[in-house]
Amino acid sequence: PSSSVEDLAEPNATVTVTINNNDTSGTYTDAVAATQTSEYEPATASAAVVTSFKPFIQAYLSQTNTVTFDIDVDNVTTSAGTVSMSTAFSSDSAALAGPDGVAGGNDAQVDNTNGVDTEAELSLF
Repeated sequence: PSSSVEDLAEPNATVTVTINNNDTSGTYTDAVAATQTSEYEPATASAAVVTSFKPFIQAYLSQTNTVTFDIDVDNVTTSAGTVSMSTAFSSDSAALAGPDGVAGGNDAQVDNTNGVDTEAELSLF
C-alpha cells in the first residue's frame, strides 16, 4: 500500500518528524522591527526540505495535538552569511519579538530553540 497525506495514522498516534545534521540548503530574510514610521516586516524563509514535509506536518496538526517536529536546515543563506536555520532564527531579534515587539510573545515568528519546530516557524515557508 502507498502512503500519502490522505492515509494518516489514527488521531491518537504520536507523530514525530526530526530532520537535522543534513546538507540541505535554504534562505532566510530577517524580520524588520516596526518603528514609529514603518510597519513590522515579517521574516521569510525557503528550503525544499521544509516545503516538502510541510503538507504532511500540517495534515497531522489538523488532526491531533501529538505532533512534534524539528527540521534544521544546515546551509541557510542570510544577509550575515551561511548558517543553520536554528542560528538564523536565534539571531533575528525582530522575529523573536514579532509585530508587538515583545520578545517571546504570542506573535513571535520564531523561537531561539532548534530549527523549524513551531507552527509559526512552519508558516514562514
